[in-house]
Amino acid sequence: MKRIAIAGEIWDENPDLQLIIDAIDSGDDIELIISSYGGDLDHALAVYKLLKPVGEKVTAKVIGKVASAATVILLSADKRIADQDAELLIHFPSTELRGTADELEETAMELRKYEGRLKEIYSSVAGAETLLKEERWLTAKEALEAGLITEIEQTTPLSALKRALVLNSINKQKTQKTENLTIKNVTNMEEVDVLKQEIEQLKADKAELLQENEQLKQRLEALVAELESLKNEDAEAEVESAIHAGKISASAKEDAILLAKKDLTSFRKLMNYTKVEAIKAEKKTFNKEELKKAWKEGALTSAQYEALMNLY
Repeated sequence: MKRIAIAGEIWDENPDLQLIIDAIDSGDDIELIISSYGGDLDHALAVYKLLKPVGEKVTAKVIGKVASAATVILLSADKRIADQDAELLIHFPSTELRGTADELEETAMELRKYEGRLKEIYSSVAGAETLLKEERWLTAKEALEAGLITEIEQTTPLSALKRALVLNSINKQKTQKTENLTIKNVTNMEEVDVLKQEIEQLKADKAELLQENEQLKQRLEALVAELESLKNEDAEAEVESAIHAGKISASAKEDAILLAKKDLTSFRKLMNYTKVEAIKAEKKTFNKEELKKAWKEGALTSAQYEALMNLY
């Protein structure tokens, strides 16, 4: 089975489309672990289009909160399991825009197209249109009743199930004499032994879980460190590329790296829209009021102004 984690904000590199394509091409079953408030709808739709045709091989597991574009990816799976404490939310698409009346009308038309697409995707969800308008968090039970998920994960300990099976077996083997005993005498040594075994099993399970938890904690710390290192490498590479392209000067390299590490997406947008000679660190040069003034006076385009403001 191929396992793919979808966590944090959904954007053009999360989740990795190539990773999903490779998982589909392998022919193996796919398990999606989803914990995300959503993000870019276009990217979520791309993931949905890739996974939906093989939905019978896809199992999605919801942990924590899953909302917005993340629920689109969720519905690509035929089998959708939620943790009993999970919460889910769906809503109509929205955007932020500055522009003329014509631009706003064009954007509204685009949003209507997305609304239609979402209605198709959520068509199997009971009361979907109402839920899309309400933007209300659903419990796992409510999501199950609506059809947003197909089951809720049960957390009954295996030891408790074993105990129930043993006790049921003991009850079936009772003789007529045992059935005639008073309630006070029904608890026999066999049941006591079962209870003792369960206590020992629970102790062993607890020790195993504590050990596993420590291993997972160490693994998570290593992954966080590795992710931070990769982000720093990407930021430095983007700055080197910008210097090579003549978008910023070499003397601004250190300050530009600080900005890129803080918000690489906004830094990329800024580099796509500007030809500035140098970029200084945010607290040294950038002033929101000055940027706003420059934008109003036409010194900055709307795209440049938005990209700079996103660095705050």
